[in-house]
Amino acid sequence: MEKSSTTLEALIAAAESGDLAAQLQLARRYRAGTDVAASEHLAADWFKRAALAGLPEAMNELALCFESGRGVPRSEAAAYRWASAAASKSFSQALFTVARYLEAGIGIDVDRSRAAKLYEEAAESGIAEAASYLALVHQNGLWGTVDFEQALHFASLAADLGDWIAADLIASAFEKGTGTARNVASAAAWYQRAAQLGSPTAALRLGMAYSVGDLGLASNQKLADRYFELAKNWKPVQ
Repeated sequence: MEKSSTTLEALIAAAESGDLAAQLQLARRYRAGTDVAASEHLAADWFKRAALAGLPEAMNELALCFESGRGVPRSEAAAYRWASAAASKSFSQALFTVARYLEAGIGIDVDRSRAAKLYEEAAESGIAEAASYLALVHQNGLWGTVDFEQALHFASLAADLGDWIAADLIASAFEKGTGTARNVASAAAWYQRAAQLGSPTAALRLGMAYSVGDLGLASNQKLADRYFELAKNWKPVQ
């Protein structure tokens, strides 16, 4: 406990002296209540100090504070302004934030064309959530047109980035023939990929498939039990 207190004191001292990384870390500690009493107000205050000094991560965090009204009065205009400032510095997560705002009309008029471009930029620059969302959009035609090839592209990208949600989506599409020709071998491969990334849904589906010899997989109770165990022991990331 003494070491933790010393570390916290050093962090506060560094933040007070203008260390932007320390300010960002301290803000996140106040938000989460890590070694300090949780305080959304102090979290937002430290995010703002770092944002005003030009740190793009802090700008994006401050945008989210204004979007939700956590620690500051809710302001969609301020949320968009700070997210745009962070995006202008090529901060990938902020590209995703601004894309959401443009799609939903948060602090700015709806502009789906710009939103789509920014979602793609965010996905291609490593934001798994953006890639997964685009896979969902293209698979289900949420923007008017189903495009399975694009869905497959972004699902693959999301999976490469460690996101299993889109992999589940593509596996199910191949199994059911939704938006593409039914292909059980591809379905099994995508379920296996999703399960390796931590999907309980995929693990359960593979357990069932191996139990009865479905999806083109030979019956194998040992593998079935292994996948059932994976599904049973799954816990959401906190």
